Parts: sequence; C-alpha cells; structure tokens
Amino acid sequence: AYMSTGEASNRLALIARGGIVAGKTLVSILLLLFAHGQCVCSPDIAWREHRELVGGLLFFGALSYGLETWSDSEMRSTTTEYIYDTRAGMLSVGLDMLYLWLYTSRCWRVYQAETRLKPKIWYRRYGALLALWFAALPVVAVLGQLLDPWVRFRWTFIVNGVVHTAALAVLVYTFQPHLASKLYELSTHEYQPVSAEELDKFLAEDDDDIDAPGA
Repeated sequence: AYMSTGEASNRLALIARGGIVAGKTLVSILLLLFAHGQCVCSPDIAWREHRELVGGLLFFGALSYGLETWSDSEMRSTTTEYIYDTRAGMLSVGLDMLYLWLYTSRCWRVYQAETRLKPKIWYRRYGALLALWFAALPVVAVLGQLLDPWVRFRWTFIVNGVVHTAALAVLVYTFQPHLASKLYELSTHEYQPVSAEELDKFLAEDDDDIDAPGA
C-alpha cells in the first residue's frame, strides 16, 4: 500500500499512535508516583494505595488515544474544528490540568515534609522541571486557539514535542547509574557487585549442602 499510494496502512498508523499514547501514559503514572514520594522517598511502590490514580491515568490515556485517532481520520479532513473545542477535548484538557495540580501540590507537600537531603535535592532540582510534562497539553490547547487552522498543527506539534522531549531528557539524565543512587531510594543490596572470590565461596558452600544428605 505504501509503495503505490505513499501512505502507510491505517493499521500501522493506529499501532504507532497507540504506542505513543501508551508511552506517555506510563510516564505520567511514573511522575505522579514520584510526586507521592514513591521511589524518591521509599524504594518500593505501594500500588494498592494508588489504584485510583493509575486507573484515572489509564482512562486519560484511552481518551487521548480516541481523540488523536479521530483527529487523524478522514472525517476530519474537511473541517477546521479544533480537537480541544470538542467536549471530549475539553475533558482531556481538564483532566490534564487536574493532574498538573496533583503533581505540583504533592511534590510540594512531600518536599515540605521530608527532612532527608536526598529527596529534597530531587524535588528542588528536578520536580519543577518535570511539571512541564503535564503543562504541555494546556499550553498547546491555548496556542491552538490563537493560531489559524492551516498553521495550527505545525506549531502545536513543535511545542508539544519540545516540552515532552525536555521532560524525558531530565528523566533519562536522573536515571544514570552514577546519579540515580544519589536521587532515588534504591535497594542497594540488589546493585552491589559480587567479587569472584565471594561467588566461588558461595558456590562451594552450595555444593557442600547438596552433597551432605548423601554422605
């Protein structure tokens, strides 16, 4: 189909769109867990305490996927209606603003309550920068209202892409092994290397335990 028409199949486009939306949803879940102190203040994630949060973000991701798929469909090719002027679009922007408020308020609350240096460094240096992730959609929605329909897509795509790239770059930077141990609460025993001597001793003791019952 691509060789004859120059366009990819609708199935591949839907799969690609789904992958992008799924990635954005997972990053949103990760950031809101960080805002609640998970992984930053404690090494484990209390999933049961955040079921509503995760469920809400999954709904938000499904809504975003539906909106973006609809905006790319052939039904939209003859209209200049802005996607965020629709009821579903306004609901999407409203939910994103709610998550922006949740992220900033929880980050500030945890920062104020923490007395340890490591979590305070994370919230002070990187917490505000990562709020850009949730601020992107409201900015794009307002920008789209101000632009003409024939230039709207280009500029909203650029702004959205730059903001999300910057937020992801901050995350990737903080996940570097030499830096992550200084910012996140990790289970250090899982990451400490074992020397060859210690490994040989452990294997020898294990062999002795296996041979003992038959001796």
